[in-house]
Amino acid sequence: MKLFLTSYRIPTLAPLVELIGKSPSEITLGLIPNAGDYYAERARTFKINEKKQYLDDLGFKTTLIDLVGYTSVDDLSDAINNVDAVWASGGNTFCLRHAMHASEFDQIIESAMKKGLVYCGESAGAI
Repeated sequence: MKLFLTSYRIPTLAPLVELIGKSPSEITLGLIPNAGDYYAERARTFKINEKKQYLDDLGFKTTLIDLVGYTSVDDLSDAINNVDAVWASGGNTFCLRHAMHASEFDQIIESAMKKGLVYCGESAGAI
């Protein structure tokens, strides 16, 4: 099982790149923004775009995986299976946990990680 969790320090790319075994430009990250679901829509959109741009600027191919947007477990599972790692953003731990449970992400991620998917998180996403 592979985990890449960050603290308040700015992480270096080397450990994450080593875990995945590809260069940043070959790595697809699934950005999970649901720890910020409590924000007003405008603020939430700004924060998602800001985080996506940050990850893109590091050289990753970033795709949004909004757990609330999936109506079927199969669709969410497909989305997760099409990325090398998921990155759960910071915000409210309870909002993130609620979205993970309601979408059944918590069950999907376990099997995906056993197959080699890397889970990354910051702040609430690390918890």
